[in-house]
Amino acid sequence: MSQLVTFTKAAEDHIDRLMNLKQAEGAVGISLTVPSKGCSGLSYKMDFMAEEKPGFEPVYLENGHIVYVDVTATMYILGTEIDYDSTDKLAPGFRFKNPLATGECGCGESFTIQ
Repeated sequence: MSQLVTFTKAAEDHIDRLMNLKQAEGAVGISLTVPSKGCSGLSYKMDFMAEEKPGFEPVYLENGHIVYVDVTATMYILGTEIDYDSTDKLAPGFRFKNPLATGECGCGESFTIQ
């Protein structure tokens, strides 16, 4: 069975930087959800999580931080590799290599699963 999601070193390093800023404010980790949005139907959303909640599967990163994946999103993101691209000066951010995605909108904001 594939891992739920994996993170590149660049993604883990960026999460480390983000968490170092927010842990003092009480963040326990990062949440990953897949809400309906955009022209292709689904999008990735990452945000800070203030407390552990039911319905989220923890993914433990090598740097000690935790990403909590919404269990309702697992069928859409199983096997996804998450990277962070800082080289794109106009739009740095997380990039999702999702083997289940069958298409995405032109701007990359949303994706489709069949």
